[in-house]
Amino acid sequence: MSDDLGTMAMVNYPYATNFVNPLPAWPMTEACYAANNVTAPTYTDVSTYNVTNLMAIQRAANVFSNYTGDVPCLNITAEQSGGLDTSGWTV
Repeated sequence: MSDDLGTMAMVNYPYATNFVNPLPAWPMTEACYAANNVTAPTYTDVSTYNVTNLMAIQRAANVFSNYTGDVPCLNITAEQSGGLDTSGWTV
């Protein structure tokens, strides 16, 4: 997920793109918006783990992984299939 968020920061263009993954214009803004608009479950038992922050991170990362909503289940162990790879960073 950290690679996904880092890639969104690199391609944080003011227009939609799809050369890495389908991304909206300003994907970092969209990711922050998604993270800030989490409706977390209300717990009455204080021993129950509060998952609000985890839900926020998942929603932010989902902007990169499944912005279009076409993927019913994310494979988080798969390599990135987009257009960026390590060859862009070699000297």
